[in-house]
Amino acid sequence: MRRAEIIAFCFGVMCLLQQSCKNDPIPGPEIIDGACNITDTVEANSIPRNIDTVYFQNDVYPILLTRCALSGCHVNVNLKIAHGEEIIFCSYDEIMSWENDEGEKLIIPFNTHDGKILEQITSTDIDHMMPPAPHEPLTSEEIDKFIIWVQQGALNNKCIE
Repeated sequence: MRRAEIIAFCFGVMCLLQQSCKNDPIPGPEIIDGACNITDTVEANSIPRNIDTVYFQNDVYPILLTRCALSGCHVNVNLKIAHGEEIIFCSYDEIMSWENDEGEKLIIPFNTHDGKILEQITSTDIDHMMPPAPHEPLTSEEIDKFIIWVQQGALNNKCIE
């Protein structure tokens, strides 16, 4: 009889613990002191890494945060760039929804010729290349990650490392 009580008690505790485990949505990135809050990321499905896939959360977003979303660059809501346009790189949604008055988009899934990001990070024109001097240009490996990610559909994906 004592064994049955212990099993029932353990089962009850497990049921209570399971009810307390909930997956709360991850809050979106926020701007803190002119920079994106790197601890926050856009919610995405995590899957095991495929070596042929470039993942936004693991591969592309860290480049944007460390090379583009710097104080005074593509993080500052008061920054106006060419033609008075703001481009903020603190979230996938901001990147994918941005469009200027001429209808140009930052990223066009599956299209590596018309998106503004690829145009500027691959530019050799000193007046148009990003990041601008005195910052170092993106490495060929970083540029390749962007190109492959766009070719693969520019998904908001994430993998388990």
